[in-house]
Amino acid sequence: MTKGANWHCLIETLWDSAQVGLKEGRPGNAFEDAKAVIVLLPGLARSIMFCGMCMAPLGLPERALVMLRRAHAADPRDVLVMTRLSEAFYANGRFAEAEISIRNALRGGVAEGAGLFLLAQTLWLQGSNDAARDALDQAVKATPALQAKRQIMEYTVTPEDFLPHDQDP
Repeated sequence: MTKGANWHCLIETLWDSAQVGLKEGRPGNAFEDAKAVIVLLPGLARSIMFCGMCMAPLGLPERALVMLRRAHAADPRDVLVMTRLSEAFYANGRFAEAEISIRNALRGGVAEGAGLFLLAQTLWLQGSNDAARDALDQAVKATPALQAKRQIMEYTVTPEDFLPHDQDP
């Protein structure tokens, strides 16, 4: 095995380990493996992105956002990085920025259901309910399994719904 092949093997092992750690609920371990990949490949947007994805479960959502912005700067055309950046904006309550980012991601790639659903959520939380419903229609059309999430999102209750039946508001 050549030296280049050894590096490639090491990077793949670290990357796989990081993904498994995140999926198994071990974001600290995943973060350490992802950091090692960044040391070996400092400009790789997806490695930077993955570090950011590990930070939110560690209770560092603002730091996650910083890392995801760095990842986007490293490769502004990467649709997956744009999508993860949108999710970070959303998680930090920055819905207008999440909307812009997810729209850019959708323009750059396939209009898949999860991205359209995120767009619908950001629109809904900004009060653009008609646009949110349109995005939900597109999301369910692209991914029919999102119908249940759509129904939950569209269902709204008022405080009166929680009053006992014999009381008037």
